Amino acid sequence: MSAVYEYRCRWCKNERKPPIEGPCPHCGGCYRCHKKRIGIEGEDEPLPAGPVSIVDLFKHHENDKDLDVRPTGLVGVDHVFGGGLPRFGAILLCATAGTGKTSWLMELLLTLKVRSLIISTEQSKKDLMRQFKRFGDRIKAAKHMSVDSLTSWPDIQDAIDEVKPKILAIDSLHDVEEVTDEQGFGLASSSGGAVTRVAKEIRRMTAEMNMLAFLVGHVANDGQMMGGSHLRHSVDATLVLRRRTEDEKDPMRILGFKGKTRFGRAGHEALYRMSKDGFKDCGPVGADGLADEPEDDDEDEDPPPPPAPPPPRPAPKGPKGPAKKPKLKLVN
Repeated sequence: MSAVYEYRCRWCKNERKPPIEGPCPHCGGCYRCHKKRIGIEGEDEPLPAGPVSIVDLFKHHENDKDLDVRPTGLVGVDHVFGGGLPRFGAILLCATAGTGKTSWLMELLLTLKVRSLIISTEQSKKDLMRQFKRFGDRIKAAKHMSVDSLTSWPDIQDAIDEVKPKILAIDSLHDVEEVTDEQGFGLASSSGGAVTRVAKEIRRMTAEMNMLAFLVGHVANDGQMMGGSHLRHSVDATLVLRRRTEDEKDPMRILGFKGKTRFGRAGHEALYRMSKDGFKDCGPVGADGLADEPEDDDEDEDPPPPPAPPPPRPAPKGPKGPAKKPKLKLVN
């Protein structure tokens, strides 16, 4: 069975029939078309437009596996997301510079054996391999992963349509260029309007393509998420990766949702250790009675107890038999 798509002009919203070539026959505009997945050949009849009975809605999606979560086998990730990753949706992944956002994504996608695509708007393909060459054999076995280096929003859309990933990662959202508004006018790169526009479009695509998207954002040094509230309300959840302490040499990281989330439960966090070999999932943080952290740093361990004192030495034994009295000498 193959998917069925609908194409509409971005300017006049009229439907266009494939092949999509040249200007729109309705308005004459040369704008990219909106591509919307409307079903699969041979599947059940779709629900009618407009309000529907909640009973009919439940029956229609009762056996829909796209509503199930995808367990990752990573204890911390599954804890944060309430059992596993959702099948579709848009997640804003935020952290300060140098925290390890890209490394965490690479670790996650190497572990999951599903078709995935990482698009870097900051690094070339060669730069990415220099950074992650340390993964070695794991990368050689990752035939399910694709990588690209793009900044143009139209090119990014083409790459997504070509690969059709189940999991998408864009690093980072603030460096996407050539973004236009609904009327086709250009928006300044890195502006709030451009970033929010891209986030909304990707969220729409995730529902149509049954795709989960991680959109990497930035956090300023004062802790504020760049992009404002409009960006955060354009996605399904905001995931924050932060250092455990203010010490930049601290290798421990904490992952958890902040503010709005449609996935998992607020307050669930996971602990990670960052090393030259990648991110190690250390499990949940202080939930359900589990240990907050598997401590193994020498500087954090309690000092060993002092050695026990040696047993007392036994008193020396005297000669056998009764003690002899000393002889007295008479002095004239």
